Amino acid sequence: MPRDRTAARKLAQESLSKGDATGWFERLYEQAVGNEQSVPWADMEPNPHFLSWLARRNLSGNGKTALVVGCGLGDDAEELARRQFRVVAFDISPTAIDWCRRRFPNSPVEYVAADLLEPPESWAGAFDFVLEVYTFQVLPASLREQLASKVAGCVSPGGTLLVVARGREAFGDPGQMPWPVTREELATFMDFGLREVCFEDFLDDETPPVRRFRVEYVRDMILGIHHVQLTVPKGAEAEARRFYGGVLGLREIEKPESLQGRGGIWLQVGDRQVHIGVEDNVDRRATKAHVAYEVRDLNGWKAKFASAGIQTIEGVPIPGYCRLEFRDPFGNRVELIERTT
Repeated sequence: MPRDRTAARKLAQESLSKGDATGWFERLYEQAVGNEQSVPWADMEPNPHFLSWLARRNLSGNGKTALVVGCGLGDDAEELARRQFRVVAFDISPTAIDWCRRRFPNSPVEYVAADLLEPPESWAGAFDFVLEVYTFQVLPASLREQLASKVAGCVSPGGTLLVVARGREAFGDPGQMPWPVTREELATFMDFGLREVCFEDFLDDETPPVRRFRVEYVRDMILGIHHVQLTVPKGAEAEARRFYGGVLGLREIEKPESLQGRGGIWLQVGDRQVHIGVEDNVDRRATKAHVAYEVRDLNGWKAKFASAGIQTIEGVPIPGYCRLEFRDPFGNRVELIERTT
């Protein structure tokens, strides 16, 4: 049976009416006086939706770092520690943190009283795994973008964030605290450098069933392609400029002073770059490695190459694209590709 939230809702409303969105948590834990039945979310065991996700992933820490947001009485944090994570678990309520330390006196978890809206600077990008269960839903919608930025900021490159919350449609009634979140609100995490890996929308087994969202995000270590490099023979920069600038129409950009003595040229292609280095004793016609340039008017390019005496061949068709291939004056394979859909 769901616990009575009347007292918690009253405390939340009183706090919000004074412009304090978070002060009621400490008062709730203080008034509980060690009785977990007075804390609506204190099940004294790890969250079942977190556990089922862990079981599916077979997650093991092996010394990786983890952060538990709004840790409450510590059960999720202890589960991560059991799985060999080095865990920091925080709550805005000092009373809750003291309660965790009494419950788990020999725990390796570092329990900390901290404010999610002003987390320690040392937490920025510091955690391989961040867990947020039911914290967003007990804070007003006006704070959720700020909360998303702070939580996302703790995820390290290559790290994972798992969020579990009550869910609703954007046009649905937010009801009473805990206020369900919308998919649009959760999408805010992606505005702060995370990528959504899996979004689950399901009914739990409470009576009556409650709609839940469980969302996994990652912070990618590889953000995109900055440049590609190909080579021409030493001393062939002038000919490279004539072909890549004159025929293909690419814009040359200045190389950094520290690299200018190495020869070659750099070219801007949209928001990416092509670096042409110099290298002798290479059979460039023996490799399939190439750069593919996305273009418009492939037929116009065919006519341009024909007038320049450049032999082209049709690329093997792939869905949604037409392709054209040729070799540059140095033997490098080049592809032009045009969308057809």
